[in-house]
Amino acid sequence: MWHIQTGVFGHYEEQKLKQALDNLDLTYAICDNNEVLSTNRPWGQNNSVTCFRGAVEFIQPMRHRYINAFRENAPVCVTIENYSCSVYYPKWLEWLLNRDHFFVPWITLKDDAQQYFEWLNCEKLFIRPNSGRKIFTGNYISKKWWENDLETIASLPGNNPSDNDLVLVSSHKGIVSEYRVIMYEDEVLTYSWYDGNETCSLSEAKIKDYCTAAAWSSNYFPDEYYTLDLALLQDGSMKVLELNSLFSAGWYDADYDKIIKHVEEHL
Repeated sequence: MWHIQTGVFGHYEEQKLKQALDNLDLTYAICDNNEVLSTNRPWGQNNSVTCFRGAVEFIQPMRHRYINAFRENAPVCVTIENYSCSVYYPKWLEWLLNRDHFFVPWITLKDDAQQYFEWLNCEKLFIRPNSGRKIFTGNYISKKWWENDLETIASLPGNNPSDNDLVLVSSHKGIVSEYRVIMYEDEVLTYSWYDGNETCSLSEAKIKDYCTAAAWSSNYFPDEYYTLDLALLQDGSMKVLELNSLFSAGWYDADYDKIIKHVEEHL
C-alpha cells in the first residue's frame, strides 16, 4: 500500500506515480497531511509493501500511525539523520563537488559572510542546510549582494532557517547539467535529467559507471534506497552534489515502473 502526500512533487509527477501503480495493479492512498483522502481501489486489495511518499514531515508520522493502527512494522523509508551533510560528506568526500566546505550557524553566516568570501577566494558562495530537512533550499549568495540574497532565501515560501541551524558553506562552481539518479545501495536503477543544459547530456553508461564507482568506493548508504544528484561540470567532469531519500525526493522523468517494481521486490 503506497501512501502518497498530494501537492508535494507537482501534478505531473503525482500523475506519473499513480499511473505506474495502476499499471502494476497496486493499491495507493492519496493523503493530505496525515489524512487519507481517497484510494484507487477498496482497502485491502493488492496491498503489497507499505510505502510512504512525501515530505519527511509526512512520512515519519504516517509510519508511526500505521504501526499503531495495524500492530505491524512498516519499512523505515527515511533515516533522516543520515542525510545530514556532516554525516555522509566524510564518506563521499572524494566524489563531492563541494569538497571545500565548512559549517557555520545561520546567524554567523549573516554576521560574517564577507570573511567567508575571502577564505574561499570567490565571488559567490554556495549555501545549504546541514540537515536533511529542507529548512531552506540550497542556493548561491553573491559577494556584492549577500545581505539581500540571504534575506531572499530566508523569506521564500517553505524556508525557515533559525539562528542556530547549521549551514554548509562552499565556493560556487560552474554546473552545466544536473541529474537525479535513483540508487539501491551501490546499484543505479534509473535516472533523469532535471536542471541545466539538457543538450549537454551524459550517456547512460557514463552516469552508471560513475555513480556505481562512487557508491561502491564510499560504501555508505543513508538508506537502502536513496537519490544521488549528479553534476556535469564545464570541463566535462562529473561530481556528486548531494544525497536524498528516494521517498521524499522528486523522480522527474525516471522510469517509475522500474523503481516501484524494485521496491516491491526488495523493501
